[in-house]
Amino acid sequence: MQIKMGDIIGNHAGKPAVVTLHGPSLNSHVEKIEQLQRNDKIIRFSVNNWYDSFSENPDYWILASSHPNDIISETHDKKNKFNVPVFIADTVDPTDSKFIEETLRCDYLLYDQKHFKGHTCMQILNNFMKFCNDKATINTDPATAFSYYGNNSTMFEPPRCYDNAGFSSPKIAEIGYTKADDGGPDKKVVEIQIGFCCSRVQDESTLQKDFLQAMHGRSEDVEWSPPKTDRLTIQETLQQLSGHDSHYSTGDTVAVHAIAFAIIMKCNPIYISGLDLDYSLGYSDGSPAPFSAPGKINDDWERLDKNMINDLQILVDSAKKMGIEVINLNPEAWYNKRVSINVSNNLDISLT
Repeated sequence: MQIKMGDIIGNHAGKPAVVTLHGPSLNSHVEKIEQLQRNDKIIRFSVNNWYDSFSENPDYWILASSHPNDIISETHDKKNKFNVPVFIADTVDPTDSKFIEETLRCDYLLYDQKHFKGHTCMQILNNFMKFCNDKATINTDPATAFSYYGNNSTMFEPPRCYDNAGFSSPKIAEIGYTKADDGGPDKKVVEIQIGFCCSRVQDESTLQKDFLQAMHGRSEDVEWSPPKTDRLTIQETLQQLSGHDSHYSTGDTVAVHAIAFAIIMKCNPIYISGLDLDYSLGYSDGSPAPFSAPGKINDDWERLDKNMINDLQILVDSAKKMGIEVINLNPEAWYNKRVSINVSNNLDISLT
């Protein structure tokens, strides 16, 4: 059955939660986490391949991945087998929503983690470029000043802006050639390729129309079509609940969404285990980290550290505004000195 965001707000108010990630620091807490679960003392939020570290199912399975090992079209049998409520970022997972509805037998929630204000990616990127080109900002660093979305300019700063800051950039792609009727040279066949994610907030014909407007006109002259949905992103939902003056970015790790869901459900306190944010350490199951290039360990945590720190601080402060304490169970994490967060080595919850 499909769950809506409004169905889960405050569902576990006042109950302790543990958000488990895949860093090796998780291993020292697995046994107690499972004991606490069996005694109904906590709510557990887990991500991705949690089953590699746990024998107990989590209470909620959080996903934000386009990897074949995670997307619903390829893993629906596994989701049904575990029968755990699964929260799917359908703006990352390209699986057709109708397929999800017809195939998943477990409870599921579809959430958006990028279309702020209901805007498509090309509208967001267009607004960013318009801001950068504005004469009024010519004497500033535009990327550090663009705060139109979530009062959060950090998510658009380099190096994130070089990769479109987590948004999908549309393009015209050559897909082949066709014979000319007049016997002349073959004609190129092209198509407009727009990120599937934008179809979650806008229909295809409108996306094509908006793209052609943006491509052939001036950015400030584009008349963007209103979104077909009033669905808030997870970030906007949390901001609305907490009253924080900013919301976090599109996210550089699924961990931020898992923490956000725990806050939205008003769990308290919220313990975080396995949030190492250092791929050089590998994963909790002993497997090595992914490579970003042959022979080169993925260094996203170093390149994107400023945005990660900003996201974590916004999450911690949002929780604090709601009277919720967030505790990191990795006292050795590199980011502890840069985020104002409570730190402990002990999961201080009684088993009885």
